[in-house]
Amino acid sequence: SVYARSPNAEVGDVPAQVLATNDTLSTLWASPTGAMWVASATFAVSGTRKTTIIAVVLMALSLLLEVFNKLLPSDQSEIVFHLLRIVFLCFIIHVLFKEIFRHSIITFNTICASICIYLLMGSLWGNIFSLLDVIHPGSIVFNTPLHPSAQPQTALTRPFHMLYFSFVTLSTVGYGDAVPVTTAARMFAATEALIGQIYLLVMVSRLVGMQISQAYAPSEVKPAK
Repeated sequence: SVYARSPNAEVGDVPAQVLATNDTLSTLWASPTGAMWVASATFAVSGTRKTTIIAVVLMALSLLLEVFNKLLPSDQSEIVFHLLRIVFLCFIIHVLFKEIFRHSIITFNTICASICIYLLMGSLWGNIFSLLDVIHPGSIVFNTPLHPSAQPQTALTRPFHMLYFSFVTLSTVGYGDAVPVTTAARMFAATEALIGQIYLLVMVSRLVGMQISQAYAPSEVKPAK
């Protein structure tokens, strides 16, 4: 059915069916997308045998805990899940950084790896914000018609909402529909915004500049035999 809104309706006056439908769609989108990100990140760092084993073990435990937390949600299982996902993402980012600085020649793949790190950083901070919200509910408040501040976050809706807030903060878009309330949430949000801008302006732009300069650099003249 279609829900029409009267001109005099309050901002938070949204039918419960609409809220439930949007939360369900968000969960259906976020769960397979998150699993795809985890699998892709594991495949990307599958170089040496040791690195592959560590990545696969962390990936498997992370996905199993995610499924368990969806079926039997609890604060304890959600905390363990987000902590493990944070460890996994930190490991992947560390391996990608090592791969970037290992080569002296900057290629298009190097640029792609740096962009992947940027996206993984957004997912990492999303898990950090989810962890904060589990420990201290209401750390991030959503003030929109579809997500009024009175609506508590759940284990099903929290990952998508915090992932959205993370990327909005990382890119410094700042729509204003999600606001950090607690001191810890504000400090983490400010830190993420600073890291996101510094990373793009210093790291990615430097790699792009090096790749362009190497592409147009005069080739060395080979000595005549």
